Amino acid sequence: LLQREQIEKRNDQVNRVLGEITAQYNDLDCPAILLKGQGAALNYPVSRHRTPGDIDLFFFRKGDYERANRWVREQGIRCEQESVKHLGFDWKGVHIENHRVMATFERPKYNRRYREEEDRLIRAGNWKRETMGGSEVLLLPPTFNACYLFLHLFHHFIHAGVSTRQLSDWILLLQQKQQEIDHVEAAHLFDRLALSRPASLFAAAAVRYLEIPPEVFPIPPAKESPDITRIMEDL
Repeated sequence: LLQREQIEKRNDQVNRVLGEITAQYNDLDCPAILLKGQGAALNYPVSRHRTPGDIDLFFFRKGDYERANRWVREQGIRCEQESVKHLGFDWKGVHIENHRVMATFERPKYNRRYREEEDRLIRAGNWKRETMGGSEVLLLPPTFNACYLFLHLFHHFIHAGVSTRQLSDWILLLQQKQQEIDHVEAAHLFDRLALSRPASLFAAAAVRYLEIPPEVFPIPPAKESPDITRIMEDL
C-alpha cells in the first residue's frame, strides 16, 4: 500500500511538471510530442499505478529543438552533455529530455529509413491529443507508436537490459488501441526497420507466458524458438 501511494504521488508530480513544461514550450511556440512514459501510462487500467520515469519530448518542427534548449539554458538549468538524440536536464524534481530525433539506429541504412518514416509521420501530423497536468499534450498516433514502443523496448533490451515495464507499455498499447492500429501499416514499419523477427519473438513470449491473444500483435508471434524462453529469462 505504501509503495502504491508513493507511485501515485510520483505520477502526480510528473504529470504536473509535464503540464507546466508543455505550457512553457507552447508559449515559446515550440510544440512537442510526448514520447513513451506518461503517454504510455494512459493505456494502463490505472494510469497512476505505472511506475513513472522521465519526460521525453520530441520537437518535430525545424528550429524548435534549438529554441527550446536555448530557453532551458537561459533559466540557468544545469544540462547534461548533449547527445545526437537529445538534451537532458532536471526541472522541478523531474528529469526531462528534449529530443531532436525520436530514435537512432547504429547501421546507416536503417537510420536513413527511420528518418524517412519519421519525416512522413511529421508531414501527416496526425497527432493524438490528451489533457495532462492541465495542458493539452500531443502523442504519437497509435499505428506508429506500436512500432516506436517496440523499438524503444528492443534497443534497451540489446544495449542496457529491459524491465517488464517496457514490455507492458507495448502490450497494453496494442490491446487498448487495437481498433485504431492499422496492422498492415504497422507491419510495414516493423519490416522496413528490420524489427519483424525480434517483434515476433517478444510477441510469442507474451502469448506463451502472459496469455496475450496473438491477434493483438501486428507481427504474427513466432511458432517455436529457444529465444522465446531466453527473452523471459532475461526479463
